[in-house]
Amino acid sequence: MHRVPAPGLPTGRRARCEAGVSVDVPRGGGAGGHPIAPAAAARLHRGYLVLAALMLVTMAAVGFGRFAYTVILPSMREGLNLTRSQMGFVATGNLTGYLGLALLGGLAASRWGSRRVILAGLAAAAAGMLLTGAAGDFAGALLGRTLTGLGSGAAYIPAASLVSAWFAAQRRGAATGVVVAGNGLGLTVSGFLLPPVLGADVDGWRTAWFALAGAAAVITLLAAVAVRDRPEDLGLTPLGGGSDESAAPAGAAAAAAGPAAGISALRWIGLAYTLWGGAYIIYVTFFAGGPGEGRGVAAAAPGPLPAQGGPGR
Repeated sequence: MHRVPAPGLPTGRRARCEAGVSVDVPRGGGAGGHPIAPAAAARLHRGYLVLAALMLVTMAAVGFGRFAYTVILPSMREGLNLTRSQMGFVATGNLTGYLGLALLGGLAASRWGSRRVILAGLAAAAAGMLLTGAAGDFAGALLGRTLTGLGSGAAYIPAASLVSAWFAAQRRGAATGVVVAGNGLGLTVSGFLLPPVLGADVDGWRTAWFALAGAAAVITLLAAVAVRDRPEDLGLTPLGGGSDESAAPAGAAAAAAGPAAGISALRWIGLAYTLWGGAYIIYVTFFAGGPGEGRGVAAAAPGPLPAQGGPGR
């Protein structure tokens, strides 16, 4: 019997389509020598799975690890009988830890690999949330939040930068947006789901931290299965790598401009980001507690308010 290969497709190897779909085309077609239709053999590029896992990583590391503090703060302050100033110091511990590992996370990823740093950071963040829920005083809360910040910074920076390994230049912007969207998703989920837990009893804030720690631990396991440092490790190419023509002119223009132009732009971006961070951190941290302060409103009641801003975050 004469075997007819699938028309328009190479045989005996894996054909990669520009749309990010890998097609296995065996020599001679399918069973009985019949050609295999591309749709039957197609499967999504592994990059999509990695992208979903990285979004969950940022949701756990930053959305739960940092922004959920806004929702839990009023109940936690009442439970530990702390002042606003002390709760501010607790938030500072978290942000200081985040800043420290955000600066060093990239270096660690370069030495040990992004995947290892992401998993270690997310595990540390989960442990920090667990310690926060078990805290009995100011020192315990400060320790738990600082550890959470360290883990959040270690996980977030490599997760965002891993996009460049898995996606071609023309797709990195959209992919990075998906990863960063995990921040707002975590705030939204926390704002809508945690208030009933916080209002259940006086220790509801502890239960909330324990639940977030458990969710972060589960996401750590999922990331361990899904995330790899490079598509080449799995015999793949970056998603969208078949059409790099549009990226060539931009790369040539950047090379012609020289490194000084890039450094200057980064300085302005860094300054803008610093000003933005200073403007919103205090507001975001204490916003949930403000509406109920001195008005007889339950500490858990304002929780959904910051969640409404989560999709925009």
